[in-house]
Amino acid sequence: MKTIIFLLLLTSGFTASAQNSEINGSVLDAATKVPVEYATISLFPQGSKQPVTGTISDEKGNFTLLLVKSGEYHISVNFMGYQQ
Repeated sequence: MKTIIFLLLLTSGFTASAQNSEINGSVLDAATKVPVEYATISLFPQGSKQPVTGTISDEKGNFTLLLVKSGEYHISVNFMGYQQ
């Protein structure tokens, strides 16, 4: 089975009185480093099985999760044919 890797960049900004962050990343095939199109990215609060947000990667493997509140999270990246 193939393996995927992802690269993350976290940026922060302020809105009103609450701080929100943006998570940007790329999903790549671990062996070939080729971008993985339309992979599913889910963001889970630490210890939870219910995602708070999610998105899919674009045709270049890039993705953005917007308005992420401060805290500890687990990111899950899935695509058929790849192991997690």
